[in-house]
Order: sequence, then structure tokens, then C-alpha cells
Amino acid sequence: MVEIFKTDVKCPLLAQQIITEILVYFIDVEVSFDLEDKDCIFRLSTEKTLDNLEAEVCKIIEHNGCCAELLTSDFSSDCVVDFSNSIDHRKSLNAFLSIF
Repeated sequence: MVEIFKTDVKCPLLAQQIITEILVYFIDVEVSFDLEDKDCIFRLSTEKTLDNLEAEVCKIIEHNGCCAELLTSDFSSDCVVDFSNSIDHRKSLNAFLSIF
């Protein structure tokens, strides 16, 4: 599972502090900030389903004086792609992925 948050964290030291706090609270997660992105993106990736993930991440970020908002995907998880009629499946897949 990957969760992506829009934040207003701009300071690298503050981002590191938030990451440290989240890693203490959540075990077996990978986290990162992209402070160069206009939305100061925070990413959290885990193979487990974690209860109250969004609320706890927002709470930790807000405790540090910043805001966070979970971004949702507009893509349907039921999307099915049929490449059975394709001559070169790799080129078709690359073309499909390049749309996004």
C-alpha cells in the first residue's frame, strides 16, 4: 500500500524530524518527502494494512506545526487491460503507461 500526502513541510530538518517520529510509530514502513515538489509530497509505503494510518500521519505532521492532506487517486482499481491482440506486448504496455 502506498499513501501520498500533500503537505506544507518545506524545511529538510523538519521533514527528517517528522520521518523519525513516523518510523517510531509505524514499523516496517518506507517514508520520504519530496520537498522540491510544489505540494511538498510525503510518501508512505508498506505491505501491511495499518489502522488509522491517515489520521496518525496527519496528527504527527500537525504536531510539528504543519498540515497534511491525503491525496486520492482518480484511477479505478478495476481497470483491466487486454493485450491479447497486441503484436508486441512490451511496446503496448509502455505506450499505455506513458499516458499517465
